[in-house]
Amino acid sequence: MNVRMPTLDPALKQFVLFQDLTPPQLARIASIARERRFPKRTTVFLEGEKGTYVVLIVAGIIKISRSSSDGRVKTLALLRPKDFFGEMALFLPGHERSATAEALTDCRAITIEQADFEKLLKDVPGISLRIIQTLAHRLQAANRQIKTLALGDSQSKLADLLLTLMDEFPAAAGAGVVIPLTHQELADLAGLSRETTTRMLNALEEEGCVRLKARQVHLTDLDKLKKYAT
Repeated sequence: MNVRMPTLDPALKQFVLFQDLTPPQLARIASIARERRFPKRTTVFLEGEKGTYVVLIVAGIIKISRSSSDGRVKTLALLRPKDFFGEMALFLPGHERSATAEALTDCRAITIEQADFEKLLKDVPGISLRIIQTLAHRLQAANRQIKTLALGDSQSKLADLLLTLMDEFPAAAGAGVVIPLTHQELADLAGLSRETTTRMLNALEEEGCVRLKARQVHLTDLDKLKKYAT
């Protein structure tokens, strides 16, 4: 589904890219934006496709992944509301997507076409600074992930991942942190096999760090979990 966003749609104001913009500037963005809905498990775009638009997430979770030559899939990130992605392909030669984006849940997103987005960057240079800041944060996260993959054992990799996902799935008022991901999804994120991930989760449950229930991981003792992290 693809429709034009209402003028000054409040959804635009939640994104860090547009936080400092004036009402007229926001109105201009609303005029070139499109709302799109992606049902759960549908593909937003595929690795290797030509990049023609930027995506801003209004609701839902998007999984970013890459495939190796032997068919293995590595999950790079889970993106949530207020995140944006797809901008890199617009600035690289060939404009090819470097990863696949898939809706992990039902998602609502805003898309802006390449030509409109490039013109927007020229006319409102402050947006470019926000993109650079976001890319710097992503680089920091990638460096942490590289450290964990290089130095950690299976248990520390999984513990690190669960602690990182706390920011992705914050606890509701009066409730503990719940990670609503399957063992396979956690395995993809941690760079482990599903069997190893299940074994490590069971071990963490025996230690009282987590509780496994209904295809979800409940974090029950953060201090104890941190002792297993790198």
